[in-house]
Amino acid sequence: MIAGVRHVLDITQIEEFTQDDLSLGLYYEYAENSLLTLKAGNSWFDFESTGRTTQVFWDATITQRYPTITITYETGLRFIPDPLRNLRREDRYVATIRKDSERTSLAVSGG
Repeated sequence: MIAGVRHVLDITQIEEFTQDDLSLGLYYEYAENSLLTLKAGNSWFDFESTGRTTQVFWDATITQRYPTITITYETGLRFIPDPLRNLRREDRYVATIRKDSERTSLAVSGG
């Protein structure tokens, strides 16, 4: 099980805000060195001039390891506050294939 609490106080010349996050998730090893991670939570943003708002966020990762290759897929959603009092939504989708050998590794990612 994964649990998290975070408090952020951001003071700038443009705007002060606080961000409080609460999340819960799980970490599951379904095969040797192969993982599934899921996390979901809520963010509360309190801006000095516009008031309080709330947004849901989540994150999921699956990693499948083979003897010389690792395949990972990540996806998630979060909201990022910016100094102009806006919340930017970030949707993330990333796939990675990594080939390991004794002395080198090669990774290709796309998203």
